[in-house]
Amino acid sequence: MLMVLDLSSNPITRLPDTIAHCVSLTHLGLNDVSLTQLPVDIGQLVNLRSLEARDNLIRTLPASITHMKNLQVIDLGQNELDQLPAEIGCLESLRELYVDSNDLEALPEQLTKCTYLEQLDASENRLSSLPEEIGDLSQLTDVNLADNELQTIPNSIGRLKKLTILKLEKNHIHHLTQSIGSCEQLTELFLTHNLLQELPSSIGNLRNLKNLNVDQNKLSAIPSTIGGCSSLSVLSLRENEITEIPMDIGKCERLTVLDLCNNRLSYLPFTINVLFKLQALWLSENQSQAMLKLQVERDPRTGVKVLSCYLLPQLSAHPQNDRSGQNRSFVGGPKVHFPDQDATVDEDKLPIGQFERHDTPHPKPQKLKKSSIDGHVIHHDGQNQASPRSPMLFNQPLTLALSKKPASGVETSPTGVPQPAPRSALKFQSVPPTDYLPFTINVLFKLQALWLSENQSQAMLKLQVERDPRTGVKVLSCYLLPQLSAHPQNDRSGQNRSFVGGPKVHFPDQDATVDEDKVNKHCFVQVQ
Repeated sequence: MLMVLDLSSNPITRLPDTIAHCVSLTHLGLNDVSLTQLPVDIGQLVNLRSLEARDNLIRTLPASITHMKNLQVIDLGQNELDQLPAEIGCLESLRELYVDSNDLEALPEQLTKCTYLEQLDASENRLSSLPEEIGDLSQLTDVNLADNELQTIPNSIGRLKKLTILKLEKNHIHHLTQSIGSCEQLTELFLTHNLLQELPSSIGNLRNLKNLNVDQNKLSAIPSTIGGCSSLSVLSLRENEITEIPMDIGKCERLTVLDLCNNRLSYLPFTINVLFKLQALWLSENQSQAMLKLQVERDPRTGVKVLSCYLLPQLSAHPQNDRSGQNRSFVGGPKVHFPDQDATVDEDKLPIGQFERHDTPHPKPQKLKKSSIDGHVIHHDGQNQASPRSPMLFNQPLTLALSKKPASGVETSPTGVPQPAPRSALKFQSVPPTDYLPFTINVLFKLQALWLSENQSQAMLKLQVERDPRTGVKVLSCYLLPQLSAHPQNDRSGQNRSFVGGPKVHFPDQDATVDEDKVNKHCFVQVQ
């Protein structure tokens, strides 16, 4: 008695009519056999439970397919189907339906009668809408509708109480229904490459959500209710128009990866200090390290304590400056701009002469190149290791690849010949440790390298104006100051760290020290 017949990957363009007589078949495999159609009387295979006909040239399905009441799995992906028969709703036992990579413009309303359906993959079609009562498919756990032409999602989706994975990337969705917050079991939500201008406040009801990806949309803000996503591990918001992250982000205590590249942020909320499991904070495509040294400032508009670093404000936060290319935060550029506006030095008004761009005196460290294919990071150093930006975070420990500047202080030319250090480089590594730099460094317009640390990844640093608390004189500071060895007692104890997530977060502003044991991670207020 023949129960399984697999003819996959054979050059068969047409099945014999006698196949309909194999009524004992439970599994029929016809993948990649160049079929243009299924036998008209295939419905006689009443005991068939699995029909796989992926990667063929099938354009229509015979009406008799609806007679196979025991059919549980249908795989018709990568064909040329332009519609599904309305009678598909008669397949009461259907649990898995794969119709990805076809030419479907709609799913029949009758599909909602397949109430045992658990997995639906209709990605890479031309769907412009979904059945209004898709919520009747109460057993659905995995839904993939990526790469279609959807503009809205029916409100009934909130009735999918067992839904765990929802993929809606690469559509035209401009509004996400509030009912999404009722999908209580949702763990992964992919909304990349849509037209969303906001996320519904109900997103905070998704207590089990672990991965939220809203890259490449038009978001200008994130709802404060995001703090309700207590299981959130990966939050990716790159390539939006976000100007501010809510303080409630600090309630996402399981967050390990926060991707904010290519937005319009000027500061980060102070509550990021208490995200003790955070292992990757991405603010730029060119960022060489997964974690950044953050420093405390005050938002000049509100006076509230915020966090900043050398990658903030993001260039896209000032598109007019980005287009003109006149403002740079690196000493030696056409215009040196600091947060303190009275410290701006316009070189065009100084009789210094013409400026040229010379090669950086020190060779740059070998940085980790990040290329992404399907969300996975490719390492070019021959090592196959997981990245904090990879969605594989849920299945394996996350490892960080940190690049370091070569320890040698000997300069080399492109040919490898040792060269003396040029006069256009300043090194403060062999002098006594310092807390500040003199304000007059502003006018060293030919300065191309300012080295303050062996682990420094860039030749030039973003400097900001402060006042020496001892003298009241204007000085310059940056994320590498004060140098750790300026406070040997702290260096020996190893208790003070300026990296978010350490046992104790210490910032130059002494009143900004955060002791984890004393932090209430569930209640955030604006700190004046």
